[in-house]
Amino acid sequence: MVNVRIENKPAFEVTGIKTWISKVEDFHNFWSKCHEDNTISTLKSLGNHNAGVITESLIFGVSRVENDPNNRDFFFYIATEYAENDNKNFETFTIPASQWAIFECKGDVSNALFEAEMYAFKEWLPSSGYIHAKASELEVYPERDSQIVEFWLPIIKKI
Repeated sequence: MVNVRIENKPAFEVTGIKTWISKVEDFHNFWSKCHEDNTISTLKSLGNHNAGVITESLIFGVSRVENDPNNRDFFFYIATEYAENDNKNFETFTIPASQWAIFECKGDVSNALFEAEMYAFKEWLPSSGYIHAKASELEVYPERDSQIVEFWLPIIKKI
């Protein structure tokens, strides 16, 4: 079951490592690689293993679809809210202040994220009175519960 809430969030800085996504397997391969080569541990250490203020997560995914939300080939980042870093493999950028539809789902992370995204795009968005804003999408793993995943969809009211 997917729970939905709408929240306004201020702009915030993120630091992360990117890859190009053109198919679903790219996500899984990138996450696996970043676990194996300790990139994820390095990102978590930037914030002294503290969850971020905005996302309440140590690390999260950022789909850079802001130029064309309909184009599902894009740069994807594994990131943290902590922008202080001197690692040349990481990039720092700003997630703009946005209104978000946050789709929360509990269960196996991959399945829960897929369920949340499918619900967002196929059921909720078409009948919501909102459209996809030109901002990044986030996949967030809140520290409060390791069985919860959130899909953050940037939204604006339909005109």
